[in-house]
Amino acid sequence: NKREIQSNNSARQNIKKERGIIENERKNDESAKKKKAVNLYKKASAQGHSQAKFYLGRAHVQRKGVESKDMKQAVKFWKEVIKKQPNFVLAHHKLAHYNLGVAHMKGEGVTEESLEKGKEFFKNIVDIDKHSGDTYSHVHFLLGDIHSNKDKKINHKEAAVYYNKAKDYAPVQYALAFLYWDKKIEKENHKKEAINLLKKAAGEGSDAQGAELSSKYPPAQHALGLMYWWGEEKDKDEKDAYDLFKESSEQGVEKSYYYMARHYYNKFKSGDTSGGNTPKENLENSYEYYFVSHGLEDNKKHKKHSEKQMNNIEQILLAKFFGKAENKSGEYKDIVKLKCEGKNLVNKIKKMKTKDCSSLNP
Repeated sequence: NKREIQSNNSARQNIKKERGIIENERKNDESAKKKKAVNLYKKASAQGHSQAKFYLGRAHVQRKGVESKDMKQAVKFWKEVIKKQPNFVLAHHKLAHYNLGVAHMKGEGVTEESLEKGKEFFKNIVDIDKHSGDTYSHVHFLLGDIHSNKDKKINHKEAAVYYNKAKDYAPVQYALAFLYWDKKIEKENHKKEAINLLKKAAGEGSDAQGAELSSKYPPAQHALGLMYWWGEEKDKDEKDAYDLFKESSEQGVEKSYYYMARHYYNKFKSGDTSGGNTPKENLENSYEYYFVSHGLEDNKKHKKHSEKQMNNIEQILLAKFFGKAENKSGEYKDIVKLKCEGKNLVNKIKKMKTKDCSSLNP
């Protein structure tokens, strides 16, 4: 038996080594292909090929076929792309303007951060679109966003002009909704208009032809969830709010976990066992989501309340549902396991390793 086990272990190690060799060969092959592509782009670039210059810029950003990331080099290539105005619109030409706009907004690869310079490049795209009939929706969004939030001279009306040029774009619908809600722009029935825009951005309802809306913009889902939670759009509906919070949390909106925790705690308090959850399960779910809210979210107010609620839930669980067996450190075993599961959820969201909580032997 020992020999058989040793033989199996040896076979597994050999297979692992073979896989490692194959994977390294694949990576080396891909790396060689990317370097070859960069060399071909360089030759084409030397002959004045603008598309080759654009891809060389992108290679330096993505560190593909080059030694290291170099934003200065990328900016240099993109500036060469836009030097010569083409007779007809080329996608890479607009993308070069866009990349330069973002680089100036972030201050990457340029002498200094400049919103004004960034706006110039975005406006160039808008001018190109006038002749081509295209709409670079995210450019209109960025221009609107600059005027609405980032520009020192905030001009909400100017922001709305850009937003309205791309109002079928979900991030724009979301941004416009808050301009109407906060009365930054005068609009009749401003709250109703804001909620309608949030619904579109969140993918609720259907379009004019009756087709289901495809866009599901996570920040809009969270915002609409809050409207349902507080009863702004209709009578308070925690279930509909929870569904939106769940979707938005799965797409990276950390604030949603706090309201999911509150939802399960409210279910426990009211004795609601809909969905097949027992009171104990409602409390455990609430605890896990409060754990995530406390571990991830920057909002200090939520963080403080999450910690308070976790302590409160621990006491309820110990009093009503958990045994009081202690480990060697004097901690309650069931609470240790609960915290482990909460930590696992945080790690899963962060794409980090999790551990088997059931194997805990405190």
